[in-house]
Amino acid sequence: MAKKPGRRTIIVVRTPKVDRFSTPPAGAPPEHPVEGCAVMPRTSHEEGKGWVIVDGRMIIAPYGADVLATDQVRVDGETWDVDGEPGDYEDRKARGKATIFYLKRRGS
Repeated sequence: MAKKPGRRTIIVVRTPKVDRFSTPPAGAPPEHPVEGCAVMPRTSHEEGKGWVIVDGRMIIAPYGADVLATDQVRVDGETWDVDGEPGDYEDRKARGKATIFYLKRRGS
């Protein structure tokens, strides 16, 4: 396993699968921790059009972390949606270094 990029632990909340009648299973959705993450704020702006702030987080997790584009992630007690497909970062020798993904506010 690759070196852990950070010291934070995030909680991944997986959306439960529904049956053929679109009925979700009873109980809380399954969740699992991902340890050794780095959590960074994410903002952006557009030149010439003024500042446009995108509130979110960038997560650098250990290589191969179990995170899907349909998951939600809990960081510091706040729940976020995964923004796009998580990607694995490898070095030139194809050794796995990290899994990188972005978070956005829920419902945005």
